[in-house]
Amino acid sequence: MQLSADWSPANPVQAVSKPRQAPTRLTQPLAPETVERIRAQLRPRDAMIVSLLAYAGLRPLEDRGAGWRDVGRASLHVFATKTGRERDVDLLAPLARDLREWRLASPHPTGPENLIVPRPTGGDWTREDWANWRRRIWRPAAIAAGVEGDLRPYRLRGSFVSLLLWAGEDLPYVAEQAGHNVATLAKHYAGVIRELRGQPRVPAAEAIRTARTYVSGTHQGLSAEGNG
Repeated sequence: MQLSADWSPANPVQAVSKPRQAPTRLTQPLAPETVERIRAQLRPRDAMIVSLLAYAGLRPLEDRGAGWRDVGRASLHVFATKTGRERDVDLLAPLARDLREWRLASPHPTGPENLIVPRPTGGDWTREDWANWRRRIWRPAAIAAGVEGDLRPYRLRGSFVSLLLWAGEDLPYVAEQAGHNVATLAKHYAGVIRELRGQPRVPAAEAIRTARTYVSGTHQGLSAEGNG
């Protein structure tokens, strides 16, 4: 059958509903005080995981794959399995201290070839290990610290970005540290950026130290009341 030049069949694609794009999940960073309330409930190993997520902005898979060879004097080298890119995250002083203390306390080997936080029995994490950690360790501690809504550990990555923005760091630097491009950062953290506009700037390390001091004092006060 030969069709005339002015004949056009109906486009079957028009009858198909266009798939909706998933809305961008609003970023809900946890404040340093909340992060420290979570860490205060955990064993050193689990607190170290939280520190890497919240104070270096690692994605969970990056956290589980971070090794001692990646820890430098002033930075943490990160290979982003999600993007295939590498980046160097400047070590905030409180995180550098956490790493030193954990290296001394860790029951596992801490040579260059070893993971910073291996699975409980040593060696590489499995998906099941991470799922168990999220369910048994992270979630109860987060709920006890008053966290509502999104209970994924991934939320701590937003905490790191918000710390840097709160400190007044420019978008290109924050994007580089988080392993984003500037456009992605601006899109996902637009709300955070608006809320921080005009707020007094606080260095990230200072914000963490202040939160630790406050939470530590609160826990000591609760202990004293309990002993009384």
